[in-house]
Amino acid sequence: LLAAQAAGQPANTQAPEEYLPKAFDLLNETTAAKSGFRLFREHADVESLLARAHRFRATDQAGVFALAKDLARLTADRIDAAAIQKIVPPSKGEKWASLKSLEKLLAHKIGPERAHDNLTPLFGIYELRHADAHLASSDIDEAFSMAGVDRAEPFVFQGYRLLNSCVSSLWEVLEVLRELPSKT
Repeated sequence: LLAAQAAGQPANTQAPEEYLPKAFDLLNETTAAKSGFRLFREHADVESLLARAHRFRATDQAGVFALAKDLARLTADRIDAAAIQKIVPPSKGEKWASLKSLEKLLAHKIGPERAHDNLTPLFGIYELRHADAHLASSDIDEAFSMAGVDRAEPFVFQGYRLLNSCVSSLWEVLEVLRELPSKT
């Protein structure tokens, strides 16, 4: 991709970076129409986070972790878990964070196993946000695997895989949420 760009011959690919903001917009529109809430809360830093969410930021391991951290900020940190839990409340004494709340919502339509599979990349990305400071190397490997990233690839490719996994997961969530009954 870099060589094609340097040669002035654009690659025939679709950039996940382009689809990231579209996914957020469509998910918010869908949940607003179906359930009366926006899946992702507004945040003052969204525009700057989206501007930094690109594969070319991942030029080294720190860049990959920084990209994962920003993707987690854009996804898990902005999910309106309280609104989801009004639709699918946790059992007494049980606490769900944002991704688990979304998983439980999806599970009502597609079952728990498929819901978990759809969100696994987002769980992996969320785990990677802490990777450089908190995770043991085996846990880092597991988080990369969950996020669909091959650590043997060049860093820019790892950044692409992070973004692609994130966007693919969001689009899968969108497809499920579009099938939910509308609020009446």
